[in-house]
Amino acid sequence: MKILIARQFSNLHDFFYQKIHIFQQASHLTLAQGPDNMELSRHYISTAKRITDKLVLKIDPQMKRTICKCCHSLLIPGISARHRIRGKREKHLVVACMTCGTIKRWRTFKDSKQSSTTAVDEDTHLEKEDDGVNPSL
Repeated sequence: MKILIARQFSNLHDFFYQKIHIFQQASHLTLAQGPDNMELSRHYISTAKRITDKLVLKIDPQMKRTICKCCHSLLIPGISARHRIRGKREKHLVVACMTCGTIKRWRTFKDSKQSSTTAVDEDTHLEKEDDGVNPSL
């Protein structure tokens, strides 16, 4: 039965990426029901981690940021993790796991360049519309 399911996918890696995603969703849903289900949630994440380790697959970076490296628990703000924004030298996000106490840090960047380029794109878009309707000709 497993071989037939695996043959439906063009690549076996796609099949296992789907399995990993299903385990991550199941872990998230069990924690959403209540924090009492922490052990079951950790089991789902460790199973997904075991699949990626055996098959040498890369985990999506967004999924990787939601998993504690030490205890394999989902890092959900307020339930299993504490998120803080700190900015002594550079602004960064500090995520502390409430299960094992492991701390992760990610730098945050200002989006000033993106906002200025979108404004320029809107202005050029308006200019193009005005060029098409030129009443002076």
